[in-house]
Amino acid sequence: MIKIFRNELKVFKALVQELPTDHKVYVEGSTVGHIAFHAAQSANTFLRTHVLRTMFERNKPAEFGEPHTLEEVNKSLEMAIAACDEIESKKVDLMEKLASPIEMIAAGYTLETNLDALTFNLLHLSEHCGELTQVKRELKA
Repeated sequence: MIKIFRNELKVFKALVQELPTDHKVYVEGSTVGHIAFHAAQSANTFLRTHVLRTMFERNKPAEFGEPHTLEEVNKSLEMAIAACDEIESKKVDLMEKLASPIEMIAAGYTLETNLDALTFNLLHLSEHCGELTQVKRELKA
């Protein structure tokens, strides 16, 4: 699972390199940079805080409240890729219970294990990869 997650982070990073970070994706103002930085920060939160149980300081309001450069996005994605490497090298037990279960209130379920957390965040990353793939198509049209 962690190999798949790392690969998808690399695919996402390659995609982001092809897009202008200041390109507006949604009417309310979200840009490619906002979406990419949010996806990277979310990955870091799940990988570092929940699975590795290390400190990761996330400023969620800033993810969509401030513009983000390609350099910022790349740094965050590289941190997430490094976290995958660390999870793999430490041979983290994916069936281990999370220190604190994560209630997904709107979805009606709880993430209880490392595998649950990785699966949820991989789906989240895939959602944003799909969004930005569509932006790429639209920009080429």
